[in-house]
Amino acid sequence: MLAEGGHEAVSTRAVSAAAGVQAPTIYRLFGDKQGLLDAVTSEAFRIYLDGKAQLHRTDDPVADLRHGWDLHLAFGLAHPALYALMYGAPRTGSPPPAALQAEQVLAEHVHRIAEAVITAITTDAPATSDPGPIAAALALAANLPEDTALSTNEKAMLGEWLDRIAHPTGP
Repeated sequence: MLAEGGHEAVSTRAVSAAAGVQAPTIYRLFGDKQGLLDAVTSEAFRIYLDGKAQLHRTDDPVADLRHGWDLHLAFGLAHPALYALMYGAPRTGSPPPAALQAEQVLAEHVHRIAEAVITAITTDAPATSDPGPIAAALALAANLPEDTALSTNEKAMLGEWLDRIAHPTGP
């Protein structure tokens, strides 16, 4: 119901009918429609975090953040109604524990990046041990607009190639 019509399409009556239970069962378990939506939100955050838990940390905190962001966007695109419920709907009371955990994951990514920046500024150590082709492609793409040696068409083609290298799992 949520995927097909958004949170407005979800009613305790419709959910109880779809679940094959009496409406009082829904009220006893969730209190009201908002309680039901809060439970759905909590479960959505749990599913979201399960996907994030499968990420493997690398030596490049920026790449890790980018990969996490790509997963975040992919989740939102795959589940737009859930995403809207998780991040766009007003919520009463405190956020679900899984939402707080999701915020903590983001805070850890930002903290790792901050440490890498401080290390890069205050020492001679590189921010990453091996930047690899993705970091090189990103750096080159960032400087491409200022290049005067290439034509507009050449810049466009090179930009497309660099984007493919920088985002190998993209479209």
